[in-house]
Amino acid sequence: MLPELAKDDAQERRNQIYLRLEVILLTATVAGCAGLTVLHVFWLAVIVIVLLAWQLALPACFLYLIGKPLVTSESPKFRRRLRKLPVLSEDEFYDQYYRRTEIPKDTVVRLRRCLISEFHPLVERAVPSDCLALIEDEVDFADALHMVGRELNIRFIRADYKNIDGTFDNLIRETHRRVSRFPRWVSS
Repeated sequence: MLPELAKDDAQERRNQIYLRLEVILLTATVAGCAGLTVLHVFWLAVIVIVLLAWQLALPACFLYLIGKPLVTSESPKFRRRLRKLPVLSEDEFYDQYYRRTEIPKDTVVRLRRCLISEFHPLVERAVPSDCLALIEDEVDFADALHMVGRELNIRFIRADYKNIDGTFDNLIRETHRRVSRFPRWVSS
């Protein structure tokens, strides 16, 4: 089993345990509040607020502080799907997805190499329609654009950011657009 897959499964188990604990605590809160009368309305409100904080906020904060935050994104499932895809060589990837476009092979290959080495190794299994943010939860596309710009000797400006939708294909096309706009700056 791949280490990343085991990590994702362990995270899912932690999330299930957390949810079961929440159900038990909520049941205890409801059962405890059922015995209070109308005379205890103020104390009931205080108890409910404290117990809700105890049940919802404190466990989530504790898990975050120990470095095991709850994951509620699609990322683990997406990474599992990517691991099942075959690794395409640079030539296979270009031939399959970009041969019939105006994008030169050099741009695609250099961008892909950059993302594999600097961003995440699973990029070598990604297809153009894949969203790069699902590969790495904490991706910041401003950092990714800076990294790509540094590798390809180009500079993305803030106006370029609005054109980025997060897919691999979009990043390749925006990089090509930037490279073709300023070809003299690009050096292999």
